[in-house]
Amino acid sequence: MTPRVSFPSTDSTNLPAAPITHLPFRRISLPSVPSSSLLSAQHRQSVASFASFDSLPEEPVVRRPKRRSLNGKHSRTPAPADIAREAKRTKVIREFWDTERSYVQGLDLVHDHFLTPIIASLDTHRPLLTRTELTAIFSNFIDIWNFHHAFFSALTALLYPSVSHLDVPHPPPSPNPAPLSALLLSHFPYLSLYTPFITAFPSSISFLAHPPAPFAIFLRTQERDPRCGQLKLTDWLLSIVQRCPRYVLLLRELINVERREKEGEGEWDRLGKVLTLVEKGESRLFVRVPKLNDH
Repeated sequence: MTPRVSFPSTDSTNLPAAPITHLPFRRISLPSVPSSSLLSAQHRQSVASFASFDSLPEEPVVRRPKRRSLNGKHSRTPAPADIAREAKRTKVIREFWDTERSYVQGLDLVHDHFLTPIIASLDTHRPLLTRTELTAIFSNFIDIWNFHHAFFSALTALLYPSVSHLDVPHPPPSPNPAPLSALLLSHFPYLSLYTPFITAFPSSISFLAHPPAPFAIFLRTQERDPRCGQLKLTDWLLSIVQRCPRYVLLLRELINVERREKEGEGEWDRLGKVLTLVEKGESRLFVRVPKLNDH
């Protein structure tokens, strides 16, 4: 039997109710809010008085939006002096890297071609040198060798991230090299490692001038190798003594081409701190070892 539902009516008579039909479920959508443009059009007269129309200008004023650069800063063409300064800066930094690479290669030659065979002979019946003589010649060379490998790796990672140590002989120059001051300030305090080596250098040269016979034969054989470039062991050891003075020259050149900040501490100021650090260490060494001025 079909259920019937009756609704109240103003009539006293009851009409038969129609059967209920169930429609499929349909989501009810709420009425959307009219757009702002439509509301403004419908209520324009209610929000604007006649007095406001009298105050409007006769012709509309068109304001053009300001152009913004992609950087958020005003772009300008670099002055010729700035371009020349940046080119010199790039050249000095590249020279810094090139000379450090050559220096590390020279340290590797001393280590592999001279020091390693001498150390290997210590365990034989006829060692080339005694341990005391070995220390007198090379002092703490191993410390300097390890330090510069670490420093050159960090320098290469900063300037040429895609280069793997010494694998690429001539990487393309970087048009805008990264600042060096932070790297130098973190590494150059360890230049104090040069103190024992440079202090012992005059005695080392004196010993190499009159070596014992078996060691003299070894030296002549090793120095004839084309890898030595017609340089003797004394020449390669002298390059170690001359490295810190070379840093002083490079730092002075770099400071001359670096822009000085008007406010706050900039790269120019930090490079000055590095230069002071190296110069102080160098002056102390040459005061303690006057004979170095002759080399």
